[in-house]
Amino acid sequence: MLDFSKIEKKYLDVKLRGGTTLYLGVPKKSLFTKLTQLKANLEKADTPETLYDEISETAAEILSTNREGKKFTAAVVDKMLDLEDMSLLIREYGLFAGTIANNPN
Repeated sequence: MLDFSKIEKKYLDVKLRGGTTLYLGVPKKSLFTKLTQLKANLEKADTPETLYDEISETAAEILSTNREGKKFTAAVVDKMLDLEDMSLLIREYGLFAGTIANNPN
């Protein structure tokens, strides 16, 4: 029998400045699609700065996948992280999501 209550979920541990650690869960379809679209948009854009709002919104949505249920807005993320930090978060989370999609066990 497949028992989802006994399957251990995978998380990406992220330690923010200030010492708070968040455990980010696997993305749902809407976030996975947003990550894919952002990657395509970044490949077409001259500079990431032209997509700053999309980047900060995506970073907020990623941080909001934490298992504690804390929600983040783009405005809050913009105060916490600079563009380089947001880009790193999105890249690492994308790698994490890709690993889960390629090997769900």
